[in-house]
Amino acid sequence: MKRTKIILAAALAALLSLPSCSYDFAADYPVVFAHRGCWLGDVQTCPGVTEYYIPENSLDGVRMAARMGYPTIELDVRWTLDSVLVCMHDWSVNRTMRNAADQSVIEGNVAVGGSLFEDLRTKYALASVDPQMRRKIPTLEEMLEECASCGIKPILHCDIAEGYDVAVSVLGEEFIAFGSEFGALAHAREAAPGCLILLDTRQELEKRGLEATFENINGLLDELGGNVGTSSMGMEICAPDMIGSLHSAGRQVQSSIYPRPNEACAVRNGADILLSDFCWRPAKSMKPVKRLTVKTEHGDEPTSASFDQCELGAVTISITGHGRCILTVEETSATGTVETFRYEFGAEDAGSVAERLSYRFWRTSVSMSLSAESEASSFTLAANLYEL
Repeated sequence: MKRTKIILAAALAALLSLPSCSYDFAADYPVVFAHRGCWLGDVQTCPGVTEYYIPENSLDGVRMAARMGYPTIELDVRWTLDSVLVCMHDWSVNRTMRNAADQSVIEGNVAVGGSLFEDLRTKYALASVDPQMRRKIPTLEEMLEECASCGIKPILHCDIAEGYDVAVSVLGEEFIAFGSEFGALAHAREAAPGCLILLDTRQELEKRGLEATFENINGLLDELGGNVGTSSMGMEICAPDMIGSLHSAGRQVQSSIYPRPNEACAVRNGADILLSDFCWRPAKSMKPVKRLTVKTEHGDEPTSASFDQCELGAVTISITGHGRCILTVEETSATGTVETFRYEFGAEDAGSVAERLSYRFWRTSVSMSLSAESEASSFTLAANLYEL
């Protein structure tokens, strides 16, 4: 087995001597929005059990998004019992908050909408393995002001009309409205005629007894008017024919929270925006600290390459060639937990392949294995490591 080992420690001189990239990753990759803010986690006990370092929907998540170069982060908006708008994804605080006194698990469900703001603010704190990150639940206004300070344009996942009034008061039209409540988004259009609106059409289509056809979806977008597009967690909305039709009508398409390895389908099919927990896209001014290129052909042993552990970084991967290949990506956390993701690209008929992937990570090492799986197949993998 061929293996290329990439060592993370890189001097400035080595950076200056890097050869030019053979592809422009960003030119073929959608814009990426950080889902629930730029949270970071660390697996503490076993696979699938995550404790936060930087919590979801937090002021620290806004700052981390700016550090990582995300242009936009998602903010989830909810009412408290006494009509204060706060940022929290779930209907309850139990998953992402702990008792403020000792960070113990909260007993019994504590609903955001069933709690007074002052109680949420004083009794509970955002969960984090770092005591410095255990902050109070933020108000929508606080999060918007932090976005403005950091140069981040927020996408408000908000089915509350009043949330958009707050956004206008802080940011003018420099925000994105996103949700499934048609009336709330219509209010956003009235309050901010120039903002981008992304409608998750499933709820409104069901309410009107309509099928998810291009004509029906486009009709809903026409009703909202202005700069408007779709957002969906469903693969059918991000299918090639649907995206092509929406693009022809001048609509933008956001794929929402596709798990690995399905995010590659949204990229391939032409989605404009990825709302993601892990995808990342380098800005034009960013330079990688390490690059590697490996090749494989049918009959060869799988070709492997790896980047050593990085405190805070991202990897972009480009695969080009013809035929069919299998890419396996392993991410190993500082605690030794390994997550494995398997991608299958191409077809037996030796057609051309051009795929793009990306990952952000924290205290993680990344290894890749590429094998050519069909006759007359040949592939090149190019990967870049960025320190953030």
